[in-house]
Amino acid sequence: MTGVPAKFTSYPLGIRAGEIPGVRPAIRRDQRPTSGEAFLKQFGKPDRLLTCVCERSDDATLGRAFQLLTGELLNQLVAEKNNRIGQLLAAGKSDHEIIEDLYLAALSRPPSEAELKTASSLISKAQTRRAGLEDFLGGLLNAKEFLLRR
Repeated sequence: MTGVPAKFTSYPLGIRAGEIPGVRPAIRRDQRPTSGEAFLKQFGKPDRLLTCVCERSDDATLGRAFQLLTGELLNQLVAEKNNRIGQLLAAGKSDHEIIEDLYLAALSRPPSEAELKTASSLISKAQTRRAGLEDFLGGLLNAKEFLLRR
């Protein structure tokens, strides 16, 4: 969605969360888990010490809400200079074109006229265009329609 791969310790850059094997490789004592690993752990990725589903939790928690709103991983992906926003800005796209692109990427549909107007207003009120687009993308990533889409 953001155009930036998440980083996972001991795995090649660009590996997707769904491609990570169940048992994670040992992390050295001097290594800190990446923001991607912390995110997955918060959202119930088990250590796979047992062979039952009882090890996984899908409860809604305050920690999960904070990860989505202010977590390190999403902030890194949204603020990355060369992410989807950066590429669209470099291509000279208008706010309307960027909003439509982000809606299609996140929700697989174009924005309604009301959504386009609201998003444009939000972006225009930000300190910088880039900051407004980042706030908008963060909002899309936290939209129920994005989070609950299966």
